[in-house]
Amino acid sequence: MGKIILIIIASINPAEKEAAENYIKQVTAMQEAAGAVALYRFPVSENFIGDMEVDVAAAIEFPSQEAFDSVFESEEYKLLIPFRDKGFSVLNAFISKQ
Repeated sequence: MGKIILIIIASINPAEKEAAENYIKQVTAMQEAAGAVALYRFPVSENFIGDMEVDVAAAIEFPSQEAFDSVFESEEYKLLIPFRDKGFSVLNAFISKQ
């Protein structure tokens, strides 16, 4: 099976920056342990098309579906979901299978 690209667009909840930072720190470590590589992480300067206002966009490459699943189906990740839900006012994630 091929690579998985995780594409994320998000806005951090200004009232819960600490929760977002905790989530990002821990999920990044989990992704790296699974062999994932951040391809792009950059701030969004302005909304060009559409209604969604976001702060950041990212693309993360996982070597396989198994590596992706080892992060997002893990019990460790499930413990981070409350931080994710509090820390972001907008969070959309998309998968591209290569």
